[in-house]
Amino acid sequence: MSVLEQKMMDVLAPWQNIPGVAACVVIRGEAPIFACAGFASLEHQVKIDTNTRFNIASVSKQFTAFAIRLLEKRGMLTLDDTLLQHLPDLPQTYKDIQIHHLLHHTSGFRDMYNIQAYAGFRRDDVHTREHLLALTRRQSALNFTPGDRFTYNNTGYVMAAEIVRQLTGMTMRQFLDAEIFKPLGMNDTFLCDNHKEMIPRFAGHYNLMEDGSYTKAFENVSVGGSTNIITSITDFARWLSNYTAPVLEPGVMMSLNQTRPFNNGAMNNYACGLELSEREGKRLWTHGGGAGGFRSELIFVPDDCVAVGILSNNGSMDAVTLGNKVLGLVLPDLAPKTTGGAASKSVAFSEHEGKDLPGYYQMPEGLLATVEAEEDTFFIHTPFYPTRLPLKKTGDNRYRIDLLNADMVPEFDAQGKVTAFNSTSPIGAMRAVKLPPVEIDPQTLSEYAGRYFNEELHNIWEVSAHNGRLALFHPHFPEIRLFPVLKDEFSSETENFDRVRFIRNADNQVTALEMSGDRAFNIRFQKIREIHYIG
Repeated sequence: MSVLEQKMMDVLAPWQNIPGVAACVVIRGEAPIFACAGFASLEHQVKIDTNTRFNIASVSKQFTAFAIRLLEKRGMLTLDDTLLQHLPDLPQTYKDIQIHHLLHHTSGFRDMYNIQAYAGFRRDDVHTREHLLALTRRQSALNFTPGDRFTYNNTGYVMAAEIVRQLTGMTMRQFLDAEIFKPLGMNDTFLCDNHKEMIPRFAGHYNLMEDGSYTKAFENVSVGGSTNIITSITDFARWLSNYTAPVLEPGVMMSLNQTRPFNNGAMNNYACGLELSEREGKRLWTHGGGAGGFRSELIFVPDDCVAVGILSNNGSMDAVTLGNKVLGLVLPDLAPKTTGGAASKSVAFSEHEGKDLPGYYQMPEGLLATVEAEEDTFFIHTPFYPTRLPLKKTGDNRYRIDLLNADMVPEFDAQGKVTAFNSTSPIGAMRAVKLPPVEIDPQTLSEYAGRYFNEELHNIWEVSAHNGRLALFHPHFPEIRLFPVLKDEFSSETENFDRVRFIRNADNQVTALEMSGDRAFNIRFQKIREIHYIG
């Protein structure tokens, strides 16, 4: 065992007896170094090894981007082509979207997971290409004008895969196999476009519960383009080697770092399935993934021709921090400055903090975070993770969410009360303003009650007001309790239902509600008086 391999094993040691991780380091001109820890299957007590296969989730997007850039090289498209040039059966809603908008997350598409939730799909329901295309074709609006801003978006990458299918006559699975996986000898790698497929050596995938136990995680997504590439750490190292010493389409490979400015001229740091950043004067190309208990991270340092890969079947894995710890073993200047993960130190909260911190905090786009206190423990629920997470105090007026790799610093008013939080994390800087408590009388609550219909989604949600509580009801969901945060505006602790706003007419009557999540905004449901069924 080499010195580097032993150091990698030491870094991976906390995952030895739980759902674990496979890691690799690829240095130009050297053989890849691997390390594995933990269980591929808790049920059968099977350990992870270099042949265990994982779903790399959103790290899959760079393969879709590679496919688009390869077709560009072959003269089959340009990045300035409109989406409708290649997919003319889509509605005019999308007439201003160009192919580069899809790659850089600037299309304005409403994200598929939000939309499917509002249509009544749970995350553990089956999500197919056909479902997604049907819903996408029925949308009459975008989140914003294409090119105006960045909002991470899975739908755009699914549409990019549809362009590949249209131009080549091949499914995305077939195209990637012929053009990337077979040429690179990635024989353990494929795009899974059927959630029922039996996959040899496939890792079980798990989520950590609040009591410290693990439960199975489900990912029934049969969609390509945005996710669902299955690979082993051995094969993933072959892909990383095509970064450090490109042999397959070197020009296309290096074009993945190209991006476009926003409409206002400001620079977008998201390239083609890669996030661009700098640290200690060195460029970094990175991307992470998370789906159904799987976590993944890719880091490439072009100035040193070094790459790191992290594949995990543990939904609580902070793959970003772990990847940077492994990178720091090779390039010490790039090691993470904060400890992160389970080793992060926590300081006791004061009695004043116990009373002052809990509440609702409003972020950009009206999204909400909730801070709760339970005895001596604090939790935070944000739109960026499906369950609430521990909020740690790391020093005077300093807090941290380990799993999101986010550090938080509060703002105070003249009386010393918290008025906002400023946070920094891998997704960028963000400010969240604390909202004052809202009390709603029973009469007002009753005005919200009723049924609400969205024609584009062919779906009805019922709002009930009972015992001073407001809730959403749908046959596919348990009761979604709503909490008042502003006048006529509510939040919930259910993923995707971050904001529910009621709309009134000129006579102050409630006529509609709008649902918003982190990647789809203001989906309107009209209040209906009665339902007529056609037999």
